[in-house]
Amino acid sequence: MSRTTLSFALTASLFGVGLTFVTAASAAEIKVLATVTVTEALRELGPRFERATSHKVLVVVEETARVTRRIEKGDYFDVAILPARSIANLTKKGIIQEGTGAGIARSEIGLAMRAGAARPAIDTPEAFRQTMLNATSVAYKVKSSSGNAFEAIMKRLEIVEPMAPKLRIVDSGRVAVLVANGKAEFAVQLIPELLPVAGIELVGPFPHALQRKTGPLTAAVATGARQSAEAKAFIGFLTEPASLKALMATGLQAP
Repeated sequence: MSRTTLSFALTASLFGVGLTFVTAASAAEIKVLATVTVTEALRELGPRFERATSHKVLVVVEETARVTRRIEKGDYFDVAILPARSIANLTKKGIIQEGTGAGIARSEIGLAMRAGAARPAIDTPEAFRQTMLNATSVAYKVKSSSGNAFEAIMKRLEIVEPMAPKLRIVDSGRVAVLVANGKAEFAVQLIPELLPVAGIELVGPFPHALQRKTGPLTAAVATGARQSAEAKAFIGFLTEPASLKALMATGLQAP
């Protein structure tokens, strides 16, 4: 994976396989493997925790499936931040310490449009279906949690065939970039991954009936954590009201 150093030692590109960032040096290093959905939140909360504790936080963020594969292949970590279902599966395998998980936020799939465009209705499954049928093009990321859910939704709404020529499929990065660049009318992705893109607006979350049912994003401690006490302290920090406010500011919801 190609790496480029940016501010606060942020390395790699959002359009690469993964993203790693390190905050200031300190007494103990806590390695966090996290779903990409919490990238923007951890940019804010990692340094806050370090200032409060003098510990160092190393964060690696990737798609949920890639993080899970890393963990199952034996990559070292102290804390994992993944959907509750993934944490439960890793706990059953003995990779996560039982009883250490804490829900920190929920992520919803959203629809983005170009800034200033007419805002369509998507508040009900029927309205969402009609907006999709009326769309000229819709971008989404294949083999991602939001992409898999969107594909299932199209089947459920029986619009796979009419949507096929409209789809703009990408395999990495911020899908809303295609909307900002005029290459797609709409973009589908988890809301915290849509919001950082300049030149777009959030139409809104998918209707509740069409949202994924994966449970809250959960932070938990690795069975093999070398910094178990510090890892638990970091998770405690993530559940504090001030941290929840920071998480929600990036487009996440309360757990």
